[in-house]
Amino acid sequence: MLENNNNVEDLDVNQTNKDGSSGLFLAARGGHIMVVQKLLDLGANIDAPGFHAASDPSWHLFLCAQKGGILQSLQAALASDDNAVAELLLDAGVKLTTQQQFDDAIQTAAFKGNIPNFQRLMAGDVGDFAPDIRPDPLQIALAGGKMRRAKLLLQSCTDTNEEKGFFSNALAAAIASEKLSIVQLVLDAGANIKLRGRYGFSLRAAVIINNFEITKCLLEKGTDPNEEDHELGDALQAAASRGNIER
Repeated sequence: MLENNNNVEDLDVNQTNKDGSSGLFLAARGGHIMVVQKLLDLGANIDAPGFHAASDPSWHLFLCAQKGGILQSLQAALASDDNAVAELLLDAGVKLTTQQQFDDAIQTAAFKGNIPNFQRLMAGDVGDFAPDIRPDPLQIALAGGKMRRAKLLLQSCTDTNEEKGFFSNALAAAIASEKLSIVQLVLDAGANIKLRGRYGFSLRAAVIINNFEITKCLLEKGTDPNEEDHELGDALQAAASRGNIER
């Protein structure tokens, strides 16, 4: 449709659906980079908002997804882990308008270990904002599965169990990488499996990301499967919500 000049002439590229989501937002959320580029070429408002339901399971790990509500195309691209679309929007001059949008974007980039876009956000590419939580370079490397960088940063780390950063601790960040090798790296460095992170206790976090290898590893290391978490729920509740019989 967008390739047909006859259709494009009368097309309102900024119209929204019943939920208030623009075409650009939906294309960014879906990772359709060619559609995003075409809409921008046709004059789509790069800052047009979109709506995200808090119950959408595809973004269950991210802060912005947990809240639900009005988001922006860059947030959608970051939450969908589409680096190319996020880079395109940043190159096109996308700007965030509120501190909350920035906080959600910076945390989402950190959660995914999206270091290049994280650095651009921190450098002020989307506006003059500062993060509400000081990011920890080690946690960002761990969450992104950057083994070489994580090893380098661990060499100068004096306490792998220090509570700080977006994930609260190094083990929680490692689990978010969904890589057993990264989790094993921090465990070998002395990470405490009993610490509670952003997604609850370590076993619950592993179950939430649906990773059998990490779950098995933590159980073998002696983590308590019956550890109660009255705020987020325990590992069994997480497994039930994910439909996991094996775990």
